[in-house]
Amino acid sequence: MADHLYALPQGYRLENYEFREVLSLDRVGIKYIATNHEDGSAVAIKEYLPDGISARQQDGVGVLAKSSTDKDNFDAGLARFLEEARAQARIRHANFVRTHRALQANGTAYMVMEYVEGATLSAELARRRTLPEETLLRMVHPILNALEKVHDIGFLHQDIRPGNIILRGDGSPVLLELGVGRRTLGAARQAFGAKTGAIELVAPAAGYTAQEQYSHRSRLGPWTDIYSLGAVLYHCVSGHPPPDAPARVINDEYAPVSSVARGEYGERTLAAIEAALAMPATARPSSIAAWRTKFAGGAGPRSRPTRRLAARGGARASAGSSNGAQGSGSRWLIPALGAVAFAAALTWLDVGVLPDDAEPVPPAP
Repeated sequence: MADHLYALPQGYRLENYEFREVLSLDRVGIKYIATNHEDGSAVAIKEYLPDGISARQQDGVGVLAKSSTDKDNFDAGLARFLEEARAQARIRHANFVRTHRALQANGTAYMVMEYVEGATLSAELARRRTLPEETLLRMVHPILNALEKVHDIGFLHQDIRPGNIILRGDGSPVLLELGVGRRTLGAARQAFGAKTGAIELVAPAAGYTAQEQYSHRSRLGPWTDIYSLGAVLYHCVSGHPPPDAPARVINDEYAPVSSVARGEYGERTLAAIEAALAMPATARPSSIAAWRTKFAGGAGPRSRPTRRLAARGGARASAGSSNGAQGSGSRWLIPALGAVAFAAALTWLDVGVLPDDAEPVPPAP
């Protein structure tokens, strides 16, 4: 851990947790492996330390915003971090990382999670380049089920990428934590990476992020996560991610998956991936249940109606609000008669059909 300028000192103790080493860095903070001395188990702990707007105090432990200008963004991100940690603790699924608790200390917050042993999908793709269809389908259906569970409690993931999928030793996948604080912190990426040096930080969602996530005016929904997972599957069959969504808007050089896929893949699998990557958002499947049926052998049991989803940032919509995301399976169907007329007027930077009833989040500094 000494190689990481902003990491907590090795052996640091927070309650029952002894920090051992850094697992990863991202724009939100640092993830460590730690020992829970209550039972001797290993856990993963994510510390909220947003790059570009926060710094470690001189004691090497405390955290504070870098300036008074940054404090509002730091505080908003901290509130979102805690909110989403508590939401994740409600998700109980074998293929979604389990969050044990959230706690506040040292001027910041910590998310204590299950430590999942295995290789990331990004490491597996670096080794194998592509996945055969049988392996792909064994991976995608459990992830679809886990993602549907996230949507069922009224959240979006917003950070689905190969580095956020762990493959256990038996090959079963685990989807890692929600994309915390994307709206507040998305622009503060480079300063933190430049100072750590030990791990190269690249925009982690490049190629995997739906176009609607790039605009504060956009309306998000299950189709947003579907795009990201579709981009992951595109990478799995082609050996590389699709072009970044903003580039597709300006000059779409996207090559259909059927033309770039390497190996033997069935028509239904390729068509399902193609459907997920459709632009605009209204052309994609509107729910996990709808998308699942496009995969071979993927119809499965009928999904329960999804709870109301907020329009941005992964935050929950207000219960009972008449302006929020649709709360029943039938209202998720897109295009509906009213949505067709509305969607025709949308620009590429303001896609989707959800009214924006989520709480406002300050723009990135």
